[in-house]
Amino acid sequence: MKILVASEPGFAGVRRHVIDVLLHIDTARFEVCFVYSLVRADALYARDIERLRARGIECREVPMGRGIHPSRDFIALLRLRRVIAEFKPDIVHGHSSKAGFLARIAARLVRPRPRALYTAHAMACAYSKIYWPLEMLAGCLTDCLVAVSQSEAEDFKRWRIPARRAAVISLNVRDDYPRRARAEGGPIVIAACGRISRQKNGLLFFKTAVEVLARHPEVRFRWIGSFDEDSEAKEVRAYIASEPPAGKVEITGWVDDANAFIAESDVFCVLSRYESFGYVAADAMMMALPVVATRVTGLVDLVVDGETGFLCEPEAEKIAPLLERLIENPGLRAEMGRKGKARLQEGFGLDKTVRQVEELYSASL
Repeated sequence: MKILVASEPGFAGVRRHVIDVLLHIDTARFEVCFVYSLVRADALYARDIERLRARGIECREVPMGRGIHPSRDFIALLRLRRVIAEFKPDIVHGHSSKAGFLARIAARLVRPRPRALYTAHAMACAYSKIYWPLEMLAGCLTDCLVAVSQSEAEDFKRWRIPARRAAVISLNVRDDYPRRARAEGGPIVIAACGRISRQKNGLLFFKTAVEVLARHPEVRFRWIGSFDEDSEAKEVRAYIASEPPAGKVEITGWVDDANAFIAESDVFCVLSRYESFGYVAADAMMMALPVVATRVTGLVDLVVDGETGFLCEPEAEKIAPLLERLIENPGLRAEMGRKGKARLQEGFGLDKTVRQVEELYSASL
């Protein structure tokens, strides 16, 4: 069976899921062509592409960027159509909003027409309602919508996105996490990870830090990641300048190994406005950290409120007391961390994810 996988961007959870699956898919059963873009890619993506080529997977670059750019998007569409026409896949599987939209359109422009699958990794209409008509249009061209959590599958229904069928592929957690590296006797560290952006709700994290530090000045907050280029990043810069946290809040900037920093933490926050799964929350739970997360898609599938952490509303005044409970109660932190790790070890794993993807491909024809 011939599978063409198209994906953008080349960083964070999208990259991780796609690369993990392609590095472990059965290449004796599936001949794979991977279409990727380096426009938005981290420093490790080029290495991943070479690893895929070493497995015998054909890799073709088609530049794709963020947002709507008619001329550039049209060029990317034509290039995708040419790759599809040359490879002649049985299935085209698009990942992320941009590659998913263009790949489904391109699949309609070739004969014989391949089946079209789409994994959104958080639909663009969660970011802005202006994308909803495009998701509706592309949904009409979709043979299968693929959710990465049960709550994301419910979002498909809530937004009334059309498709011939829907499936849920559980994303995977790894078993190669670093050991907890926190120094004994040091200050309690509360961490978050990702791009400081509108999706990740970075401003809420820093406002919550100010709330907590007013009563617990001994605590330290750390954001693992760098600034994005959107309006939220600008607001965070302005807020930090106006409310200086006296060196008690650190922004690491880009790091190659975020898990090494997560392992130095005591409590982990994921205060996103929207997600599809929430890899960093899963990573923190696998390192036995309690997670305080907003009650949004994906995160509600991972965090059991009051058992493995807390689910919260996106308000600093409501989040701060939850963090203070964990700061003041090391036994609660340990118990929640232990239960969170056990929960993921029982229900998530790379072998399960790859098997579900392979079964989905086989059932799609």
